[in-house]
Amino acid sequence: MSKIQSNSFEPNKTNKKSLLPSVTRYIEQCPDRLFVTLTTKRPLSALEMSAAVGRLMHRVNRALFGTAYTRRHEVFLATYAVQEETYAQQLHTHIVVGIPEGALNLKAFKRYGDPARLIITTWCGLDHGGLPEAQDVRTVTDLNGVIAYTQKKLWDIDQLDQIDLANTKIPPCSAYCPA
Repeated sequence: MSKIQSNSFEPNKTNKKSLLPSVTRYIEQCPDRLFVTLTTKRPLSALEMSAAVGRLMHRVNRALFGTAYTRRHEVFLATYAVQEETYAQQLHTHIVVGIPEGALNLKAFKRYGDPARLIITTWCGLDHGGLPEAQDVRTVTDLNGVIAYTQKKLWDIDQLDQIDLANTKIPPCSAYCPA
């Protein structure tokens, strides 16, 4: 019987970096873009933070897009997520969010109008979410500047683990896919 090496299940770190141009290109073509910074009440590990952000994005996508997200998985927010350590050795997450064109008009009964407000209230409502004043959501006017800011610590291949691949997603190309 052959032994399985412990590093055989680690993702190829160079593949993480090659994923970024396609994600950022998709987000660049979205008419509405947000830059989100999420903090927590207590320290979380990288896996806990990734799971928490995943729960947040699931709830936000469900609220914004209804069955187009939950049943058909046709449309959801395009996201590029990076975890970063604070000076207090705690993680926070930066997410660049792209809202596909026409996607906010899919749901017949719109309960939530502002995606930025929805992201903050949903995050703060989760058990690990921080205070509303500690969260930040801004409209992106300079996408290249925001991407450079999120990648400021990704200068070495070992730092590529900060990219949260579980929460870096682009919707499948359909009627909502930018040209």
